[in-house]
Amino acid sequence: MSAFTDAVADGLVGLTHVSVVSEESHFSWAPCDVCGSMLGGDREIAEAVVEGTANHVIELSICTDCTMYLANGDEPEDWRIK
Repeated sequence: MSAFTDAVADGLVGLTHVSVVSEESHFSWAPCDVCGSMLGGDREIAEAVVEGTANHVIELSICTDCTMYLANGDEPEDWRIK
């Protein structure tokens, strides 16, 4: 595993059924809610179900790297948390 996949695994603890719900991305300096990257960049809105609940859905702001990894398993070549 890489530092990126470790960060994603940590960010998804307690969550299931993560899916991107936005059709457009937006720029943000806020950290990614999944991998924790503090670099500014495009973010997309995703939703996840809190583990152990039937319908407690939370909204996440996730970076493009996490979007591509969750959708296709593609890891970024040059990932940094800061």
